[in-house]
Amino acid sequence: MKKLTSILLIAEDVDSGTRILEKTIQLARSFGARVELLLGNPRDAKDFAALCTARGYDEVVLCSVFRCAEPLNYVILRRAFERSPDLVVKAPAGGHEDQQLAAACPVPLILMRELPWRSPVRIAAAVDISSDDSALARSLVHTSGFLSFGVEGELDVLYSEREQQDEVLRMARAVKLARLMREFRIDGEHLRRINGTPEETLPLIAASGDYDILILGALSHHEGLSASLATLTRKLLAAFRGDVVLVKEASRASAGRSYVPLKSRAML
Repeated sequence: MKKLTSILLIAEDVDSGTRILEKTIQLARSFGARVELLLGNPRDAKDFAALCTARGYDEVVLCSVFRCAEPLNYVILRRAFERSPDLVVKAPAGGHEDQQLAAACPVPLILMRELPWRSPVRIAAAVDISSDDSALARSLVHTSGFLSFGVEGELDVLYSEREQQDEVLRMARAVKLARLMREFRIDGEHLRRINGTPEETLPLIAASGDYDILILGALSHHEGLSASLATLTRKLLAAFRGDVVLVKEASRASAGRSYVPLKSRAML
């Protein structure tokens, strides 16, 4: 993520939509971004318009779309490709739906819950540097640094080292991640290196309540990633009670901006 000037927020009802709108406004004002509020029910427009007027949410533009029988993910994706926001925000749906949306979405996706953020906001980014292909790790580190700087939050970069025997390999991976963090101007003190497999360590950290925002890679079987990695993401989504940011590698996210008809798009 290189900029944040436009946010697409999906509100499925007034109650939950009002609470995540408050947090989205906080995020938008940290970056000077505008917010397009996509309403799941056009009848909510009057309530949201009154709310935005009363609270001075001048950066919000209300819109509703004709949904008919389309799944909500299709509506969101169509709007994302039409409007080209820098970020999509919605409440979690649960199950596979959120991973499906993140895999197809051309920009990072925030699954935002109603819990308020602490001050300062506590952010964790789970990064896997063990693969030879570091494109996703690069996007995760870049996005986490960008967001934490914008909201003046406290960032931890989490790396779970599964290798227990080969010290040379362990050190090479640590150096690789440290170099990547320096590239995006993140101090080494923000690195939290944990011994153990991600499947064992990360769900416990996610469930600890230490963080407000967790940044993860957006996984898709169609990208050749293993089922265990997709399962880990689902476990983290279930364990974490705060907001989750799902990020794809920059090259794939950029390629996604070329429009493909939704009904022919491969999903999880």
